[in-house]
Amino acid sequence: MITKVGLDLFGDSAIYNLKKESIPTQDVFRDAQAATGTALIVVDESTGQNQILLTMGAWPWWTS
Repeated sequence: MITKVGLDLFGDSAIYNLKKESIPTQDVFRDAQAATGTALIVVDESTGQNQILLTMGAWPWWTS
């Protein structure tokens, strides 16, 4: 997996959970200047429709 996360609790949690599932993290980069991107997903149980609120966080500043 290649991605960038912030140097924050969400980034710590993302890396921890990837490692817990044996997913390599050597290409997960940390950015002290940006927060980790997050998503809030709300599902209407009666219809199954979902709404997603996304914050990009460190993602736009990822470069190869």
